[in-house]
Amino acid sequence: GRGARIAVMRFAALSGLFLFAACSTTGPSAGTPATLASIPIPAAWQVAPPAAAVPDICAVVTCTAKPVSNVRIEGGRIFNGDKELTPQFVAIQSFDVSLERKEVVFSAKRKDNFDIGLVSLDGSDVHWVPEDRADETDVQWAPRGNKVSFVVKNAGGELIRSVHIPTASQLSADFPYSIVRRLVWEPAAERYAIVVETPDSSPRVESLRYNGEERKVIAAPALRLDVALEPFAGGVMLRPSAMRYSERIPMAVWIDPQPFAWSDARASLLRERRMGEIVVSRLPDQAFWDAVRTIPWVDHSRLYLVGAPSPGPVRAITGDASVAPGSYVLQGNTVLVAPADVQSFAARYIADQLKGTTPPNGR
Repeated sequence: GRGARIAVMRFAALSGLFLFAACSTTGPSAGTPATLASIPIPAAWQVAPPAAAVPDICAVVTCTAKPVSNVRIEGGRIFNGDKELTPQFVAIQSFDVSLERKEVVFSAKRKDNFDIGLVSLDGSDVHWVPEDRADETDVQWAPRGNKVSFVVKNAGGELIRSVHIPTASQLSADFPYSIVRRLVWEPAAERYAIVVETPDSSPRVESLRYNGEERKVIAAPALRLDVALEPFAGGVMLRPSAMRYSERIPMAVWIDPQPFAWSDARASLLRERRMGEIVVSRLPDQAFWDAVRTIPWVDHSRLYLVGAPSPGPVRAITGDASVAPGSYVLQGNTVLVAPADVQSFAARYIADQLKGTTPPNGR
C-alpha cells in the first residue's frame, strides 16, 4: 500500500545518506587535486610564529679560530692539496685539521653509518676510533690538539663523545630527546659550549666540561613548553605535564625526519590547545595506531596525522606538489597543501578544528 511505498522510499534515502557519510569520512574521495576545488589559506595560517633566535654562540663564549690548511673533500675522498689521503667513501660528513698533530680527523660513511677516522697530513693508513652502531658526525679537534669531539646520533637523542687520542680514553655527555646544532671548544680545551634544542624547548646555549659535568645554561631558550616528554614508537610523545583525572584530549601525530627538533608550528599548536603530540620519523603502521588507541588519556575520536594521507578515520594534512601555494584541497579525510605549507597550515588547521569543542568528560 501507500504506507509501504513511503517506508521503502525513506529507507532508500537513509541508505544513500549513510553511504555518502561513510565515503566522506573513511578515506580519500575520487578525483585528483587538479579536479577538486582549491580553498585559499588564511594569511595567518601560512607562517608559524617563530621563537626568538638564540644568540650567536661566539657572542657568549670565546671561540678559537680554525687553522688554515689545504685539506679538502672531493669525490668522497680527503685531499691535502693534490695528495690523496683517504680512499673513496660513500660520503664524508665533516673533517677538522690539527696542524699541531699533523692529522686530520673526519666523519665518513663506509657502508651503513658514519664513523670517525684519523689520517696524517702526509698520508698514512686510516685509523678508526672504536665505532658506535649509530651515526657519528660533526667531528672536531679541541684547541690543544689531543682531544677530538663528535656527536653520536642515538635513537633516544644525541650525545657528545670526547676521545683523548694518545690513550683512546672516551667520555660522553648525554642529551636525551635533543639535537645538537653546534659545538665550539673553549680555548683551554676543558669545556665546550653547544647550541641544543628539544621538542619542548627552542634552541639554547649550554656550557659543560668535556666529561659532561658542571653543565650550565648561558643563553636561555626563548620558549619552553609546559609538557612532559616520553619515548614512543622510536620518536617522542609530548603531553601536558599535569593530566587531570579521567581526562581525554586530542592527539596529533607528526612525521618529521628529525623528531627531536624544535618546531615553531608544533609548539604554537600545543600552546593554543590542550592536547598531545607524537613526533616520529617514519610513516606510522597499523601497530602504531593500535598502540595509540591503548593510551587511556587520548580522545580517539580526535586524532590527526601530519605528513601523510589519511589511513582511514584519522584526519590528515599532507603535502602535494600539484596544490598551489597559499591554498588547500579537501580530498576525503585528507587535506592537501603545497609541501612548504604543511607545518604551519597543519598547526592552524588543527587548532581551528578543535576550537570551541567540549571535552568529553566535562570541565
